[in-house]
Amino acid sequence: MCATSCLSASSCTESLRRWKDQAGFRQGWSTCVQVTPLTTYIENGFKRNLKTGAIFLDLTAAYNTIWHTGLLANLTGSLPSWFVSAVELLLRNRRFRVHMGDKTSAWRTQKNCLPQCSVLAPTLFNLYTNDLPVTLCRRFAYADDIYCTMQAQIFAELQCDVTANTARAHITRYCQQWRLKPSASKTIASAFHLQNTRATRELTVLMNGQTLKHDFTPVYLGVTLDCTLSYKTHLSKTAGKLKTRNNLLSKLAGTTWGAITHTLRTTALALCYSMEKYCCPLSSVGRSSFTHQVHSQLNSSMCPITGCLRSTPVPWLPVLANFAPPGLRRQAATAEMVSRILLSLL
Repeated sequence: MCATSCLSASSCTESLRRWKDQAGFRQGWSTCVQVTPLTTYIENGFKRNLKTGAIFLDLTAAYNTIWHTGLLANLTGSLPSWFVSAVELLLRNRRFRVHMGDKTSAWRTQKNCLPQCSVLAPTLFNLYTNDLPVTLCRRFAYADDIYCTMQAQIFAELQCDVTANTARAHITRYCQQWRLKPSASKTIASAFHLQNTRATRELTVLMNGQTLKHDFTPVYLGVTLDCTLSYKTHLSKTAGKLKTRNNLLSKLAGTTWGAITHTLRTTALALCYSMEKYCCPLSSVGRSSFTHQVHSQLNSSMCPITGCLRSTPVPWLPVLANFAPPGLRRQAATAEMVSRILLSLL
């Protein structure tokens, strides 16, 4: 009994350690919470003169390829038998057929796929992929969005580690064993470093005999990254979207007719400030020299609300519109994110 208890404790500890890599569909863990450790990991590598190679693993029809037998076998080793039996009842004898015009196909029994619109399906997917092989690479996962990173001093070492040895091989074998289907055409590779002379350097990464596409500006959970984490592309995209939404706000504040101040302020919060707030706790976003593009568009958002002219001094706009300055908003968003994480760990 003692040996069994020790084994169970060891398995639980290993499961909890791997569970930290997965942030999807967990209370208190948002997309912003997952992007923050990824960018922090890359920045810490910059401080040690390390280059970071990354692979964004795309799984084809991830939820539709979940193997029922494999899922139940995976749950048996770490969860009570009553829970495994309940999941088996949920998955057993699920059938479907197709209607097309006046014709109907025969009934088919589902041996794969999680129930659509089930509140338990996201958790079951996380449990199914919780035993991804432990390798030298660092993983950042949000549901089926998996980012594998590794750091090295020079490109040759980084490329060899990413392409040729155990990290990719273990993950590839794992996907084949558990019937997950990584898409080589949609999986991309990226490199992050501070050598401007090697800005066009690409990583040659092979998967299933195909060379992965190298993306210099990969998008992870809605945040566009770049080689040096300057966020130039991400902030330019955000400023362009804010400009479009400011045009809608200007239409609401017409000269012959117009919404009242309260309505305009609420609309600006919903359309503009919600977009600016997304992932603003990222420390490097606040330090980026391209942040002024977003701040300029937010200043334009405040003009229709306050009725001020464009010549109005910028420091007065937040006061008249009753909006906190960008720095205070970023601090508040960071404190809110930290508090949610701490509450989820209790």
